[in-house]
Amino acid sequence: MDATKLKVTLTISILCVGLLLPFIFHDYGGEEDDSIQGIVIDFSDMRATWVDVDLDIYDTGKRALEYACSVESYALSFDSDGNVETINGYVSDSTKTWTYWGILKGTTTWKQIGSDSDPADYTVTSWAYRSEGEIPTVAVDALGNCIYGHKRANSIVTMSASATEIIASLDATDSLVGVDQYSDYPKSVVDGRNDGTISVVGDYIGPSFELVMKCRADLVIGDDTDNSQSGVCRRLIQNGTPTVLLYDGVGIDDILNNIYIAGVVSGRAIEAVAVIDDIRDVLDTVSTMMASDPSVSDQKVLVTLSPDVSPYASAQDTYISDTLEYVKGKNVLDNADGWMKINSEFIAESNPDKIIVLVSKYDGVDYDHEEMVANLPLEWKTTEAYKNGEIYLVEGEAA
Repeated sequence: MDATKLKVTLTISILCVGLLLPFIFHDYGGEEDDSIQGIVIDFSDMRATWVDVDLDIYDTGKRALEYACSVESYALSFDSDGNVETINGYVSDSTKTWTYWGILKGTTTWKQIGSDSDPADYTVTSWAYRSEGEIPTVAVDALGNCIYGHKRANSIVTMSASATEIIASLDATDSLVGVDQYSDYPKSVVDGRNDGTISVVGDYIGPSFELVMKCRADLVIGDDTDNSQSGVCRRLIQNGTPTVLLYDGVGIDDILNNIYIAGVVSGRAIEAVAVIDDIRDVLDTVSTMMASDPSVSDQKVLVTLSPDVSPYASAQDTYISDTLEYVKGKNVLDNADGWMKINSEFIAESNPDKIIVLVSKYDGVDYDHEEMVANLPLEWKTTEAYKNGEIYLVEGEAA
């Protein structure tokens, strides 16, 4: 698969939001580390506290919670039935309640469990303040390993461009000692590659175990997109290198979860939550604007990976489609899944109001917007997007 299609970036997600509105934009891992013991107290909105707890002593969820609250000086109370009533001022009521959750070993899914359950039977457990149907904040990576309980990472290797951009969003590029060959953003990463302070550890599909190990990093961050890095991540873990595998960044929630995971395991949870809040604020603002302006929200959008006669385009179940849906944009490929190859006839027939062309320097082609638009296939030039100057090119560091 083309490396461009594998790259999931924060910048593109935010940029696509902007393009919709003219007034906005003209031993850790593979095998569980038993030394990590504790529980999570999750206040919702990714405000979670990890507390180290000796689970051999505090062997039920309730006992572990009582100890954790004493450590954190959180006020804790129970109702007459023994259910958690209040933790640190957060009160169980008709809208939200405190419930106990666990992730079984070898899985990545939260399950609600009884307060007398033994937390040692799970990879991680959480007392979570949640509404009906909500689940706790992500607490394991794509390998099913707990993300909590680790020291701040001062040297980091990222094995995908999206992971590199996440670290950059946490203002931690000065900690990077290794990246994949496609990581070219921000400029400080390029500068580091050029002066030798940041090593290139291989391409996205085939990161080099030997080159990663040579970096002697405090933390390695892999990417589960296309399931191409789980093997090297497990091997790194077996060799004692702290390693986390991010989830396949299909949708907005996946991207936000990955930011949170990277923040927690690198010791930058506060920075991660701030970035997540900023992204949510932008999406919510644009969504509200579009809801109040039917003429904008009715516009059809096409996102392609090139200006070719038969380009790949984003259908459903991609982070692009998820972004469009979040802000109430209409994807012209809403009846298909993934990245699919389309032809120019389809583009003419679907007649999008806006076309966003995502390209990168990885394909060896230098694009110029005016030249690209002038040389578009004839069918593209019949669209409202072309007629109204609504064809956008996103390239280089942004793509």
